[in-house]
Amino acid sequence: MTPSNPFNNQLEIGLRLLSILNEAFPKKINLQSLIYIDYIVIHSGDFDNATQSIHAPVPYRESEILIKRNLIKDSLDFLLYKNLVDISYDSDGITYVATEDSTPFLDKLSEQYTQELLIRVKWFFSKYESTDELLLRNIFSTRDNLTNTEFNIGILK
Repeated sequence: MTPSNPFNNQLEIGLRLLSILNEAFPKKINLQSLIYIDYIVIHSGDFDNATQSIHAPVPYRESEILIKRNLIKDSLDFLLYKNLVDISYDSDGITYVATEDSTPFLDKLSEQYTQELLIRVKWFFSKYESTDELLLRNIFSTRDNLTNTEFNIGILK
């Protein structure tokens, strides 16, 4: 039996993505925007001094933006399989949207992590009011933390 990872697994990431998509409903969000939003939600303290991050401020956390794509995609596939999100293929590209089952599912969860997560997701949408990929990318590029970390400098050497 393979030991499971309690952090950054399909269930944990899926819960975050479902919370984001549920709050954005009926808006559809693409994969890259979900990657950015997920990072901002769990590291909200990096973006607003008045807000505490849900996850610990580990060193080099900015690299998560670069390495979580497959984990987030797998989590979206898990949510699709459970009929908690839908996928759309149209002129906007490939996007995801919460289903009618997402709110009742989230309403049944009462643990502290989920409650804190829902607060941060609401905070995100009140602060940024957009899921546009270019706007989100700009938020990161103006922070200057994705290009000047030791992690990224090490890659360039």
